[in-house]
This record gives sequence, C-alpha cells and structure tokens, in this order.
Amino acid sequence: MIGYADSMKMYINSMDDAAKINWGKNQAYISLGTVLAVAAEMRIDTCPMEGFDPFKFTEILDLEAKNLTPVLALPIGYRSVEDVHSRELKVRKEKENFIVRMS
Repeated sequence: MIGYADSMKMYINSMDDAAKINWGKNQAYISLGTVLAVAAEMRIDTCPMEGFDPFKFTEILDLEAKNLTPVLALPIGYRSVEDVHSRELKVRKEKENFIVRMS
C-alpha cells in the first residue's frame, strides 16, 4: 500500500506543466481562504490582491532560486489609526440579496 505522500507525488507528476501551475494556484487559494478566516477571527486586517507585478516579486524575493511562482499577495496587519476611511459607514446588503438556498 502506498502512503499519502507517494500518492500525491504520483498524482502531481502525472500532470503536464500547465496543469501543475493551475493545481498549485488552486492550492494557494485554499490556503488564502484559511488565512483570511483566521485573521478575521483574530481581528487582523488583510487585503488579498492579484494585479501585482509577479516578475518584480520574483526578482525581489529571489523566488526563481526557490522554484516558486507568485500568484497572489496578502498584506496582513493592523490599519493605521489615521485611516479616516476605516471609520466611514460601510455598505452592507441584506443576505437574502446574495445568498441562494438550494432545497
């Protein structure tokens, strides 16, 4: 019987390069969801981002040497007490306007 690690290695090694990249991105987003939930529970601010320059991230963090490719960025911390927008009234929609229950 093969172990979980060997099973995963066989699964990943059966993929072509494009499929591996796509799979890796999906894994990053699963981790992102967990970090967002934990940070929210701890009342720590986050701001998930795409739209950044992955080539600059790769260069600055020397990710190529580590065989890593950036797919998202997640600033984590506490907002400034000088952030006047954090005290503005937020727009919140009723959950019935965006949640659909499947019977």
